[in-house]
Amino acid sequence: MKRSTRFVRLCHVAALILFFCMMGILALGALELTAVNVPTDNSMSQHVILIKDELFKGIVMTAALGLAVMAVHFLAERLGGIRFSAVLGVLWIAAALVFIWAAGLRPSKYADSGTMLYASSLFARGDYSMLQTHDYFDMYAYQLGFCLPLEILARLFPHARLNMLCQYVNVFLGAAIMGMTAALTQALYGDRRTTTASVLLYILFLVPMFFCVFVYGALPMILFCMCGFFFFVRYVQTKENKFGFLYAVCIAAGLVVKPNTAVPAAALVICSVLYAIQTKKMKPVLFSGLSIALGVCCLQAIIGFYEMRAGVSLREDVSMASRFVMGMQDSEIAAGWYNGYTAVIFRADWTEEEAKAHVMADMAERFRWMRENPGQALQFYREKVFTQWLEPGCDMMWMNAISEKSGRFNGLMYSIFRDRTPMSVALYNYLNLFQQMLYVLTIVGGIGAWKHRGDVTMLILPVTVIGGILYHLLFEAKAQYAYPYMVYMLPLAAQGLSIVEEAMRKTGKKILKKQ
Repeated sequence: MKRSTRFVRLCHVAALILFFCMMGILALGALELTAVNVPTDNSMSQHVILIKDELFKGIVMTAALGLAVMAVHFLAERLGGIRFSAVLGVLWIAAALVFIWAAGLRPSKYADSGTMLYASSLFARGDYSMLQTHDYFDMYAYQLGFCLPLEILARLFPHARLNMLCQYVNVFLGAAIMGMTAALTQALYGDRRTTTASVLLYILFLVPMFFCVFVYGALPMILFCMCGFFFFVRYVQTKENKFGFLYAVCIAAGLVVKPNTAVPAAALVICSVLYAIQTKKMKPVLFSGLSIALGVCCLQAIIGFYEMRAGVSLREDVSMASRFVMGMQDSEIAAGWYNGYTAVIFRADWTEEEAKAHVMADMAERFRWMRENPGQALQFYREKVFTQWLEPGCDMMWMNAISEKSGRFNGLMYSIFRDRTPMSVALYNYLNLFQQMLYVLTIVGGIGAWKHRGDVTMLILPVTVIGGILYHLLFEAKAQYAYPYMVYMLPLAAQGLSIVEEAMRKTGKKILKKQ
């Protein structure tokens, strides 16, 4: 075996061991604990607590849900497989459109989503006062990358309610993500049953439908990342430059609409470097470099475009150091969640050097506390990880509960999301069981990546998930931040479902032969 191939296989094994360890912690935690997102009267209107579940009951119920999903998958295959999945996709679009119409959610104008919607509607009318008198875009200038498509929509449909229009657009973005999930699954595994399973899991997840009410850069980011993953896989499989270029463009677009794309982008850079080592060709690395350079340049161009139109010069964004310190601190919501620290540092009447000195002092103080209280520090990060990754609604149940509603069926929406009714309890329990099943199946799906050690395409999703867990372990935690990685897990989970089904089929044949 060549030295380069041996090195790539070694990296593959190391990454998968880390992936199995991390996912094992999440899966075991999900069977024993549930993070409950509670609307409260604190300044964040939110508090997340961990509730202990019955482990044995969780295992039994998760297994029962898995068997039910296998039965539905078997039925879907009998009814046409991929074609039937397309029909389910159309029904999902119809259901999501009805849900948005019925709910009519309006985000708070103080939340990021509400601020960007309001600003974009002003931009469409030639009013740039939000850039001139408000410091939101000084702190988060990168949000202008998402404001641009919002402004375009507002200009194209000047008489529409921008919030509702974007929610309807989100439905089609969600459907496109479903399609790209299927395409990526087929490209990775080449098995139509597994592809059907990926669509089925996406639909049964339910959170993707609820996420359509959230007007933010998350859905475009997920779509661009899934496209980037797909085109990278096709580039490795075909060696055609057009796929490498498309991969670079998609990741760049993701970086423009939401900087969290940096995690999948970094995962693809790692896979590109390994592939370059394996093939002794630099072109994969050049495409990955192009994706980042293009994304950064386009975002800066958009920010400069808005600065020119408004006649202002925006200050530098909130520093990553202050974000890191905030991720080390307690919050009214939960450990490591948003607590306003970055805004306080940014708005303080300090020079840049003074602000940096305060951040470094706070960081040193927090590290000192952790050294002196290792047990409490471990408990802090346990709470931080589990409140983010074990919240089955990914913030969407909470968001639907607190948002103002203007739809036709407000009473029904309140009974589903806000009030403690049998319907809301049943929904939350289902989402909890699905999340547990998703984590377990993702681990099983990782076996496929283990069997194909040396194939860099099998590393894309595990490395992306590792990056997401590590990034939000260090920086701000939020349940909604975990959602994109759960979508990235779906092809792995679909492969895991196929592996379990095949194992059960072989076991059944052996039993029948003995009889």
